[in-house]
Amino acid sequence: MSSAEWYVIRSKRNTLLRQTDWMAASDLTLSNEWKAYRKALRDLPADQSSKTQSADITWPTPPDEDMLQG
Repeated sequence: MSSAEWYVIRSKRNTLLRQTDWMAASDLTLSNEWKAYRKALRDLPADQSSKTQSADITWPTPPDEDMLQG
């Protein structure tokens, strides 16, 4: 993939992480599912380096918000 495609992938990953930052920075306790989701996002794009097109990226699925503990 081109560096421009990786840039788009990293940007999307960063946006998804930012959307869940409030969970990790608040008085809520993240469930193991949310912790795993955020870790999978942080592991992108390193764990997808064999992909040849950005459309081939396997994005982690966010858990249900009802899984928040607090």
